[in-house]
Amino acid sequence: MNYLSLIYISLFLSTPAWTDQITLTLEMRDPQRSYRAGERAYASLMLEGLDLENESENNLHAFEDLNSGFQIDLKKAGDMEIGPVAITLNNKRILSNTLKLTVLPAWDGTDTYLFKVDKNQITHEELFTLTLEIWTKHYLQTSIRTKRDDELFSYQAGGSGNSSETLADGSSQRYISYHWQIKPTKTGRFALSEELFQNLPEWIEVPEFSVDVLPKTEETP
Repeated sequence: MNYLSLIYISLFLSTPAWTDQITLTLEMRDPQRSYRAGERAYASLMLEGLDLENESENNLHAFEDLNSGFQIDLKKAGDMEIGPVAITLNNKRILSNTLKLTVLPAWDGTDTYLFKVDKNQITHEELFTLTLEIWTKHYLQTSIRTKRDDELFSYQAGGSGNSSETLADGSSQRYISYHWQIKPTKTGRFALSEELFQNLPEWIEVPEFSVDVLPKTEETP
């Protein structure tokens, strides 16, 4: 499945632009989010590197930094590609990158959650990001947190967000996400467990997976 592959944008500038220095980048608005069939995803297209002599500021200002957005209706689960997007700048065609996205099965209306990490293996003193995503119809009464003081890891930073969405079939859902940056204090296998969290609802079970923490290698002088 491929989206945005047939979008072409033509820009004709009255002042020269060096197209070999221009980058066209396509990216998801929320790259850490997991998407389900029936939801809407949003991608951004950023055009950078225009070298303009601003002889006519009113006419050229909009093209110095072009940032466009796209809404994508995710109709079914599976792997999909987004892009590439092509623009024509002073009669020269420029292509963006292609995004790959795995769409999860449609939400069934029950409380559902997903744990994931951005790295399965790190070296000692490196960070990894732990993410918890929740799909529900309800508000959580308390905020889920990780312990800040533990002999196995140090908590570096984190954040959370939530949104209410109307799906393609007209039903509504609440999406909640938590992100924690974790720095293990020891080498070996850092296992995820319920003991790492505070205020974790009873219906959320922490899966069995881990991050391998390798010894830090000495750099050759």
